[in-house]
Amino acid sequence: MFGKDPYSASKVGTEAAVAAWQQIAKVSGGPKVVSVRAGNVIGGGDWAIDRLLPDLVRSFISGVKMTVRNPASTRPWQHVLDPLNGYLMTLEAQIRGESITSINFGPDSESLEVSRIVEVACKTWPHETEIELERYSVMNFAEADSLQLNSNYAREHLRWGARWSQEEAVIATINWWDKVLNYGIDPSVMCNSEIDHLLK
Repeated sequence: MFGKDPYSASKVGTEAAVAAWQQIAKVSGGPKVVSVRAGNVIGGGDWAIDRLLPDLVRSFISGVKMTVRNPASTRPWQHVLDPLNGYLMTLEAQIRGESITSINFGPDSESLEVSRIVEVACKTWPHETEIELERYSVMNFAEADSLQLNSNYAREHLRWGARWSQEEAVIATINWWDKVLNYGIDPSVMCNSEIDHLLK
């Protein structure tokens, strides 16, 4: 909550705005406002630029060598459906009349290094890959070396838990892209399959 890099500072600013809306809603009798936070979410269908897994998949399918920056940096990686499930559980709790102002949803284990995520992704992709890890962490722009998320409140209060470990989230993401790109399986079929896996 006291980030020193621009990205983290933007999160702090958002939390301040949410806190203000919570006070306004409380005074005016408006709807309940809750801040829900997730770790570094990954999953099939994410094609955003400058995100590790989408960039890796682009490299895999194009055959163009990719250089991964800051391989020793750690992030709380998680499959996107895990926090989404937590968001729905939070909404249900709010509807029941419980008062939650903020809550975190993150992986069950310590944050993993970027290099480990790359290793798992490359092993999961069924074809040859060409990825290079920078030997040293070079901060081309300000970002934190290590991020961690405490989700104890979600586990204790909502009985929420991550369905995928961090490694399993990477494997599921790469398998999603493999089935869609290499086998032509409909993305909605893959999404529904993962939702079924979550609900089981």
